[in-house]
Amino acid sequence: MKIKLTTLLVILLASFITTQSFAVSHNPAMAQLLSFTKSNGTLSYIKTTNLSGAGNLLKIDTRNGNIINNVSFYNNEKLETFAATPDGFKFLAKSAKGIAVIHNGTGKTLRTLPYPNGVRYWPITPVISYNTVYMAVPSTNHKIYFVHTGTGKILRTINLAISPKNAKNSTIITAMAFSPNSKVFAYQTQSNLKNTVHIYDINNQVELNAIPLTNAVKNNQTRMNQHALKFDGTGKQLISYTSSLPSNSVQLIDLNSQTVKTLKLGNFTFAGFSKNSRSIIAISPADRKITTADIQTGRLKNSGLGVHKISAALSNGVQSNITQSPDKSLIAVPFQSTTENKDGFLIIDSNSGNIIRNIH
Repeated sequence: MKIKLTTLLVILLASFITTQSFAVSHNPAMAQLLSFTKSNGTLSYIKTTNLSGAGNLLKIDTRNGNIINNVSFYNNEKLETFAATPDGFKFLAKSAKGIAVIHNGTGKTLRTLPYPNGVRYWPITPVISYNTVYMAVPSTNHKIYFVHTGTGKILRTINLAISPKNAKNSTIITAMAFSPNSKVFAYQTQSNLKNTVHIYDINNQVELNAIPLTNAVKNNQTRMNQHALKFDGTGKQLISYTSSLPSNSVQLIDLNSQTVKTLKLGNFTFAGFSKNSRSIIAISPADRKITTADIQTGRLKNSGLGVHKISAALSNGVQSNITQSPDKSLIAVPFQSTTENKDGFLIIDSNSGNIIRNIH
């Protein structure tokens, strides 16, 4: 009986860790939650040194890789970090008391926001607007709360249309994103084994469109996968893809025509728009490959990551460890030299797909 109970506890613990996408990375050696400043001049990240979450907040110069700042982080609070603000100056983390807003230069908690509606568990990771005013927090009660990142006050609430609650039909939120001007919010739902992207006007608090996607949800297992939603720089296009597992295609959504088409990109774990919004760039750490797809023609261009001493952590590929600058011009891919045990970063031009800098 003791053996069975122990086994059950281990399974439950593993399940909990897996579902908490915002929790500390399983690989404490890798850089996590990279974040560019708006000028693209610096790159901030968190590096944990043990499984308890103790580690450091670092800031480096993206031109030469010099460390600008390095401070202790987590301390005794055992914070669960879930997001970096798009301005590159703050990280938000779950704590016992609420949502801690942490300055990435000092590592100090600037303020602690209450949990929206008192609920600490969220079905997917919250997202932050580009102007860093709003944090969108999904709830298990079929609501999305817009929380002010300065005061913690709930400014807006989206109430989802609820489908019957059974294994195939219950409505779940799988992805969220803010437009570059922070005026439009997109969120993806799954219901009746179908994916739909909803476009919401934040100021007027009204849904503008509900656009069905063409990719089918085959069963409950694929249904529970998390997705990524990303706007291009103009706010007129979106891509959607599975982010919890390697994907081979993106759903491209044109908001003007409300049309959806599929672009095949091969195996990848990260995808984003180019700065000029003419192509989509996808990165596959496992295959050490960069793929760019022309949006109009679908034509693919492939190039290699070109790193010899790449760690297994990058080869396995974790999307949250790759980030794109707020202006979408640069993408940073972290790696670690297996012989030197040093942090490294590939800086990629999003328009060409070329590596323009190898920092280590």
